[in-house]
Amino acid sequence: MPAPSVIDILRHIAREEPLPSTVRAFRGVTREHLGQLLEEVAGRLAEAAVLAPEARENSPAQPAPRDAAVPLEGRGEPRPRAARAERRGG
Repeated sequence: MPAPSVIDILRHIAREEPLPSTVRAFRGVTREHLGQLLEEVAGRLAEAAVLAPEARENSPAQPAPRDAAVPLEGRGEPRPRAARAERRGG
């Protein structure tokens, strides 16, 4: 049996999980609203999954490679992501 997809997991959470701590953390958000939100995200991921591989590769939503340089604000000097994590203590 293949591993479940992220879409399947999100839809399961939307249907089955009570999410009490999330409801408490965000005032005004109901369990029903969270379920709808998760279903919407799962639907958007399903739609994106049918995009051509070239479209996914060129998407601004794609994360930068882990070793990509990230410019520092104000100085314009790139620094590897690993150096940023070390500076923060992580």
